[in-house]
Amino acid sequence: MEIQIEQAILHVLDTNIDMPVLSDVLLELSEDVKNFIVTRIDKFLSGDDYKCCSFEQNSEFSRLIQSGSDDFVAVTQQLARRLFDIMKRNPDILSADVMFAFAVIDGNAYLFLDKMNYRETYIHHFENTDGLKNNSIIRQRTVLPSPKSKIDEAALVNLEDGSIKLIERKFEIDGSKDFYLSACYLQCSNSISAKQKLAVITDTVKSINQKYYENDKDVQNHVASVLYNEVSENKETTIEDLCDNFYGDSASVKQEFIQELKTKNVDVRDTLKVSPGIVRKLEKQSIKTSSGIEIKIPIELYENEDSVEFINNPDGTISILVKNIML
Repeated sequence: MEIQIEQAILHVLDTNIDMPVLSDVLLELSEDVKNFIVTRIDKFLSGDDYKCCSFEQNSEFSRLIQSGSDDFVAVTQQLARRLFDIMKRNPDILSADVMFAFAVIDGNAYLFLDKMNYRETYIHHFENTDGLKNNSIIRQRTVLPSPKSKIDEAALVNLEDGSIKLIERKFEIDGSKDFYLSACYLQCSNSISAKQKLAVITDTVKSINQKYYENDKDVQNHVASVLYNEVSENKETTIEDLCDNFYGDSASVKQEFIQELKTKNVDVRDTLKVSPGIVRKLEKQSIKTSSGIEIKIPIELYENEDSVEFINNPDGTISILVKNIML
């Protein structure tokens, strides 16, 4: 992935003061600054926490960035001022510096918005009083995140088709917890991230299997293998294809699986693509017993009866036989 930073600017949105501190000039794109922004964008895109959204028809954010104005500074000042007003009305939202960057990623133009919530840490402080040198420790409340730290709140807007990738957090808005970035600021449709989709799918698989295939390890092994094979090559797969591969031999079970996904806001027409980190977690299936024993089995051996055999006992328990091992 090739990321080029064309312009960037930083605005201070500290709600402990009455007004935002808006920059009138662009960031100087030194190597350090460019590396910082590129690393943040790469961190954003390489994870599974972002969700895909689209602007609503009356989005003020969309109108501003598509207004045709070439004044990047003025547009970002308006965007930052709108965000500060929302933050000021809702004290639960964390103070932050907000960075806007115009970036070209693999030939496409994007606007990157990174709301970098303040961290609290301690730094040394030096004073020279009456010829006496004094090193002390003081609390610093407005530290920015490191380049590789977890992205708190950010958006990457494709300036060509208007699509949005969004990471956001819930805060108390008008008395109730809500996603203020999508609902109030960007004014875009809401969805769930790939990480959340995968969690919903795996939880739903478990409930369906318990209902229809109790103690049937063959079905569980098959589902685990399908899920790994579909996402292991970092490809995008449709959830409908997963449904077919999971329960294609039983129309009624498949339909119930689809209906349960819908109740959890997952549409079978959605796609699923996960990061290499999630794939690595799927490489091994973890089995935990009621007595606290945990066994991790590589997925390529999970369905291989020459390596592992699951034996259903008459009393309803399962025995696991590990074969052909060398110590």
